[in-house]
Amino acid sequence: MSLPLVALFTGPPGTGKSTLADAIGRELSAPVFAFDWIMAPLTQVEPVDRAMQAMERSDFWAIGYALIDQLTEKQLRNGQSALIDCVARNRTETRWAATAARHGAPFFVVECTCADENLHRGRIEGRTRGIPGWYELRWDQVVQTRRTYEPVAIEKLTVDASEALETNLARVRAHLRIGKDERGTRGRSA
Repeated sequence: MSLPLVALFTGPPGTGKSTLADAIGRELSAPVFAFDWIMAPLTQVEPVDRAMQAMERSDFWAIGYALIDQLTEKQLRNGQSALIDCVARNRTETRWAATAARHGAPFFVVECTCADENLHRGRIEGRTRGIPGWYELRWDQVVQTRRTYEPVAIEKLTVDASEALETNLARVRAHLRIGKDERGTRGRSA
């Protein structure tokens, strides 16, 4: 049986957070709580969408972070891991670290970057996420996030999307202490 963990995959949009989180989530049979996927259904309830459009961005983010925290709490109460996929702002990673600590689960951070601006732009302009009820990102929005993004200030693994996916996955597995058992199944060790 795998030991539960909480892992945050953060960084500007288009740097590989979702790709890495989803791959690790499949390996650990753990859910990935992605900010955009969690917030998108709220836009389909017209009074809620209207209220969210009118509020400050920091309040909007706080709603998503609170929902993620609640879902993470539920997973940990069940003795199960939780992976978080979002642009962590306002030092919210400390909130999820505290939730993990209350349950005796380790908390890991993987910060995704993309040093090659042309590659990063191509990753944004060449993709369609297709999240029902959510918008597709434009490069100018990502440029703004790149300007204002503050790297997390706690222990973390930093990966660069310019590296091969398998290289980054191997680094993430090592950071989270994920290995294969005698049957070749991936799981986490103490």
